[in-house]
Amino acid sequence: MKNIVGLFIFLMSIGVCAQQTESFDRGNALYTAKKYEEAIKNYLRVIEEGYESEELYFNLANAYYKQNEIGPSIYYYEKALSLNPTNQDIKNNLTFARNATVDVIDEIPQGFLSKIFKRTVSLFSLQTWAWLSVFCILSFVLLFIGYQRSSDTRKKRWFFVGSWLSFGIGIFIIFLAQQQQSLKANNQYAIIFAKESAVLSEPNLGSEELFELHEGTKVKVISTVNSWKNIRLADGKSGWMFSKNLKEL
Repeated sequence: MKNIVGLFIFLMSIGVCAQQTESFDRGNALYTAKKYEEAIKNYLRVIEEGYESEELYFNLANAYYKQNEIGPSIYYYEKALSLNPTNQDIKNNLTFARNATVDVIDEIPQGFLSKIFKRTVSLFSLQTWAWLSVFCILSFVLLFIGYQRSSDTRKKRWFFVGSWLSFGIGIFIIFLAQQQQSLKANNQYAIIFAKESAVLSEPNLGSEELFELHEGTKVKVISTVNSWKNIRLADGKSGWMFSKNLKEL
């Protein structure tokens, strides 16, 4: 009975994957035909089914950009970049989309060491860091076995040094992965989807309007109170805005 249930689940998963691939391919065909709105619907359908990939997010962002919907395009470029931080095409298109936004935000300068550390931590996705750590630990095991079995003194020395070097690098990579996860957990960002959104001093309509933000601007979410988000900009300005006006990454 368990085998039958397992086979049924396996066949169902194959069917779902086939449907996702079909919707993704249909979206690509519609994009090529310049039917961007229909392409967007197909890409979103794939996401709703629980699938994600840098290609899916990238193509969806491109379709939104073609529709001149800057907020959603930046949102999905950011999603794509989070899965592959080294992809230059995503970075370039994200820059183009950001250049189309209204708001100009001057970032607070970071210290040299802080900037280098964040760049290093964000060099790869969490999944890539995980695979690199597995590779290093596996290398440590194989090299240590070579050290144990080798009778040549020179080879034993190289095996010993190589094994512990691999182990040390693996531990350092695990540390970087943990730091990246911690940064993501403690730094929740969002993209403004509304064309215009007032930022108030308090989470109520009767409070003072501090400034106004526009579609596509990236903000840091500090806290949530009912239907309000406390947000902060890269230049240090902060305030409250309606949750419906932005979408968290």
